[in-house]
Amino acid sequence: MIADYEGDPKTLIEDQEEGLYPTLCMRDIVVFPTNMTPIVVGRKESLNLVRMLEKKPDTTFCVFCQKNKDIESPNEEDLYPVGVFAKLIKVIKMPGTDQMSIIIQGLGRCQMSHLVQKEPYTVTDVKSLPEKWPDENNDELFRMLYENFHYEATDYIKSNANYNDDAIQAINELSSIHMQCNFMCSLLPFSIEDKIKMLKEEKLSERIMIAIRSLNKVRHLLRIQTEIENKTHYDLDEQQKEYFLKQQIKNIREELGEGNASPEKKEILEKINNELGNTEGQLESYKKRNNVVEMKLNATAAIANSDTYAQKLQESIQISALPDVMAASSPAASATTIFSVIPFLESRVLYSLSAATVNSSAPLR
Repeated sequence: MIADYEGDPKTLIEDQEEGLYPTLCMRDIVVFPTNMTPIVVGRKESLNLVRMLEKKPDTTFCVFCQKNKDIESPNEEDLYPVGVFAKLIKVIKMPGTDQMSIIIQGLGRCQMSHLVQKEPYTVTDVKSLPEKWPDENNDELFRMLYENFHYEATDYIKSNANYNDDAIQAINELSSIHMQCNFMCSLLPFSIEDKIKMLKEEKLSERIMIAIRSLNKVRHLLRIQTEIENKTHYDLDEQQKEYFLKQQIKNIREELGEGNASPEKKEILEKINNELGNTEGQLESYKKRNNVVEMKLNATAAIANSDTYAQKLQESIQISALPDVMAASSPAASATTIFSVIPFLESRVLYSLSAATVNSSAPLR
């Protein structure tokens, strides 16, 4: 968007004669009065129009916006009926393509009566519409509307990353506040429908009020978008933090030697550790109980004065448990087998020793 203009802007909005005018159909751009606008053209009808205007640069033409930008060759019903008169300022050829970049100067508003022809370029029958500019020095309401619109527009531009400081500079460099208002209507990201509503208003004050309402809507949508982006960034940060912590835990476990064992391997190792732990406990218990048995054997043998008999009983413990122990499939199973025969053998030994003691001549103590 180019905003520069030298001269009295009121001469731009003077009424034009009613009649047939060459017409440029825009896909998604609404041109406002007095605005200087760059446009890229590529359709056959538009290129034919530009070539004609290059030969006749003083020719006034009309600019209308399409209702549906996807229509390649719009008819009368496909165009919004309100547009502007315009003049061609500059043509820039684009190397390697049939497209051209042109700069046009918007003039006053116009109303399309009907579309007359489409070849070699579009021609419409139009009439001029008035463009009423308030007195910026005596109209307090207009002055207040302008100041509010200017503040809100520049504040929005500053808060939006899609714009830079050049946009604000372009607004402020315009000497006429009326041109500033039209330029801001074109510059801000209003919908095509809202811009057409603004363009339909002949009073600039009414146009500004529509623009302020539309800008409030745009700012509200921007706030919602910003909140969504911030929430998304927060969620991503939390996920990244969680992932980082999990990686730290993983690294610590690897340093401790846990490695990256599969779940099946971890389950097997856990069972082995539990089994070994239980076996160690059972072996310890066996040692204690065996010590008790040995103490009883030694005591009874001393009483019975029969070392040979006590030794045979000790051997019977080993012999009785040996077949089952040899048949066990694991160390844990072997320990379990030994533990299962101890109570029986212990009672057997005690019974035998008691009998031996009764039959012995040694005195009881």
